[in-house]
This record gives sequence, structure tokens and C-alpha cells, in this order.
Amino acid sequence: MSTEVERLRAANELLRARVKELESALVEDFPAFSLSLTPLERTALSAILSRKIMSRHSFMVAAYAISKWGDPPHDAVVDQFILRLRKKLRPFGVEIKNRHGEGWFMTPEDKEKVRRLP
Repeated sequence: MSTEVERLRAANELLRARVKELESALVEDFPAFSLSLTPLERTALSAILSRKIMSRHSFMVAAYAISKWGDPPHDAVVDQFILRLRKKLRPFGVEIKNRHGEGWFMTPEDKEKVRRLP
């Protein structure tokens, strides 16, 4: 019995480590302290930085697979995160663009500006 419990504990720890590894691959970490982002705004920006284009689905996976939140909200909530991010990034000369039907993206130059924020 205890051998089975030990085996299950070891398997559980291995799975936890793998989940943590996969979660970190979903989003790019960056400092950007000057932006004063909420945790989900930070996740949205990280998802944009780590992809060529961030679809609505990509945001939902990145934000709600990682968070301790319950069920994901309505899709329109993503638009609000993007709106707030655009307002916070505008003073730094950074723009989040939209490709209709595909998602949001930043130019490589704007991504670099974000990565260099203090």
C-alpha cells in the first residue's frame, strides 16, 4: 500500500513540474514595472510578446490555464484587456495592432520597446 502511495506521490510531483514548465512556455516573462499591470493584463501582454499573433483563444488558454480563477469569462473580456493595455502602452510609443479575424500583434520594434521598459 505505502509503495503505491509513494509511486503516486512521485508521479504527482513529476506532473506538477511538467505543468509548471508548460505554463512558463505559454507566456514570456518581462520586467515592465512602469506599466502597473494587473496579473491578467500582464498575462495578455506576455502572450502577445511570445507569439507572432495572439488569438482570442490563445489569450484564454494563457490567462485561464495558468490562473487560479474559475471558469473563463465571456470572450468580450479579452477586448477590455487589450483596450487597457493599449492605454498603458501608448505613453511609451508602443502599439498593439489588430488583424481582423486572427488576433492582436506587435511589431518586433514595439516588442523590443516593451522588453526594455524599466
